[in-house]
Amino acid sequence: MRRAVVSALLLLTVCPLVLSMLGGAYLNHPAGRAGAPGEGTCQGCHGTYQLNYGDGYVMVEGLPGSYRASTVYTLNVSVYSYGMERWCFELTVRAANADHPVGSFACLDKRCTTATEDGRYIMSSRYGCGDAVNGTRCWQVQWTSPSRTESDLTFYGVGMGEDGGGTGGDCVYTCMMTVMAPPRVPDRPAGLLAEAGDRQVTLTWYMPPTNPTGCGDELYRIYWTDEPTGGLSLLAEVNGTCTYVHAGLTNGHSYRYQVSGVNREGEGLLSDLAECAPNPVATEVRGLTADNGAGGSVELSWQPPTTWGSGTGGRYTVLRGEAPWSMTEVAKAVDCPGYVDSRLPCRNVTLYYRVVPTTTVGDGRSALVSIRVPAGTPCAPVDVTATARTGKIELAWCPPPDDGGDAVRLYRVYRTVAGGTPQLLADCLTECAYNDTTCMYSATYAYTVTAQNGAGEGAMSASVESQLALPADDAPAVGTSLRGIPLPMVGAMAAVLSIGAVMVGRLSHVARKNGRYLQ
Repeated sequence: MRRAVVSALLLLTVCPLVLSMLGGAYLNHPAGRAGAPGEGTCQGCHGTYQLNYGDGYVMVEGLPGSYRASTVYTLNVSVYSYGMERWCFELTVRAANADHPVGSFACLDKRCTTATEDGRYIMSSRYGCGDAVNGTRCWQVQWTSPSRTESDLTFYGVGMGEDGGGTGGDCVYTCMMTVMAPPRVPDRPAGLLAEAGDRQVTLTWYMPPTNPTGCGDELYRIYWTDEPTGGLSLLAEVNGTCTYVHAGLTNGHSYRYQVSGVNREGEGLLSDLAECAPNPVATEVRGLTADNGAGGSVELSWQPPTTWGSGTGGRYTVLRGEAPWSMTEVAKAVDCPGYVDSRLPCRNVTLYYRVVPTTTVGDGRSALVSIRVPAGTPCAPVDVTATARTGKIELAWCPPPDDGGDAVRLYRVYRTVAGGTPQLLADCLTECAYNDTTCMYSATYAYTVTAQNGAGEGAMSASVESQLALPADDAPAVGTSLRGIPLPMVGAMAAVLSIGAVMVGRLSHVARKNGRYLQ
């Protein structure tokens, strides 16, 4: 009898433990498999095919070329592996010097992703491995850069497509990207602008936002020459300003200039060359303003310059850009003090406008203004499909090609029956797919999809129609309860049931031997 009790306790203790271990090994992706130096990849357990086999891939987007200290970056991780049932990823980062900090990862969607406690690894969770669209599964994660920019950082990623039949038949992909630590000496000054005046040239330049700070007082060196060729010589050093007026020049003669930044770490690279010939040109326009206008336009207005100089035929040239040092011409020969820009290249950004008065003598001194352009609503989702299945209609679509300058936050699905008006069917969808399980047989349904961002709901997509498929007469009535269960789990369940049967038989034998029977 004692042996029977021991056997029963063993059955009750070991079997749940075996199930838990097998289930955990399948569902919980272990850390330390991102392919960084000194560690392996998922191919150690899923090695049917060679690494990066076929046309699949894992990709990380959103990393800067050069990172800034203590800055939050949103990264988009994508795994493509066509024909699979599950998709997963793991991502980590390493410094060129192992003693330097690397920052940390954090989850934006805690259901679909998970990170280690120290933030060194981030990966898909067991709930975030499905719902791919056309073989591609995407996740969004956050990476906060370290507070000290001491080393170049390399990101290592691994992605896997699982066929749902155990560790065989899976495909594993890797990627590697390096972001540079910002330079310690000053950046190259950007957008050096040389503007003519009467016997003088006014220089203006900018330092990019990536310019390092905390390296001592920064000053600028201005180089010049009055020769058409050859090198430049030092003209002046200025501190705390990005403008300089070079006076006492000869009108009509051309001068060349370059500028560099200097801190205690040294002198940075020279700016691009700027050339200008002083002349009595127009002064800058007065009272330049920019306002958001109707239909997503920007309306500029100004007053004419105080003087047009010695030239005739005064007109205006308008330039636009997302930075004052990188601008392109959007209008020329404007003959009135105002302009409406109705063809904006992007939204939800700050745009800069420069207005230059021009005459027969040349370009005058420009005026600069900036304006924050708000986001617009996204355009319609594209490639909407409706596929009839038994008991449901499967909808899928692709994100809108233009998100209005703000990321799409959710989708809405509308349904029309018998030529009626569209009715809201599903709201707050975050994936580009939805299953309609409320439809009726023999009815034809039309579906449209909209996208919504912070500015509101966008336009409706093109309509697609579908009719619920009738159930097949020869549909299998049994065995479907195992559909979708991973093969390792099925095997584990069968093994546990076999062990249980053997142990129950053993208990029966012991009971018979002792003259008793199990009830």
